[in-house]
Amino acid sequence: MSRPVKKGLDYFSHDVSMSEDIKLKKLETKFGLSGYAVYNKILEQQFKYGGEFSLENEDDLLLYCRTWSIKREKLLKIIQSCIALGLFQNEKLLSPAISERLEKINFHRKARRERFSTKIGEENKNNNLETISTMQNSEQTPQSKVKERKEKESK
Repeated sequence: MSRPVKKGLDYFSHDVSMSEDIKLKKLETKFGLSGYAVYNKILEQQFKYGGEFSLENEDDLLLYCRTWSIKREKLLKIIQSCIALGLFQNEKLLSPAISERLEKINFHRKARRERFSTKIGEENKNNNLETISTMQNSEQTPQSKVKERKEKESK
């Protein structure tokens, strides 16, 4: 049984110049470090869930408000500002940069799976050939002869 296909990531690169981005500076000016923190928390979730993270569901929104210790209204304002600033495209909380990174990673994963699958297929093919070869040889070669013991006749 093969392993299930992994969608998300265990880690993602955090650019050291991220806080220098003018969009993030504007977000931080408006909301302080809370804005920057929420943006990064959302990035973490997007990469963890392979771009399928959203706070459109009210239950999810309340869950993350509690988890991140932020009031619902403030979280919604930060999200709306992120969308207005172009950090996210819409309520799906994705951006072209996130989508591009996920696509590259998924492309590399798919290529690795294909290479591995090809390698395993070749190994199985070689094993089958060896088995067939052994079976053919055993059919052609008679069984080994067992020396019969001759006993002396006693008088």
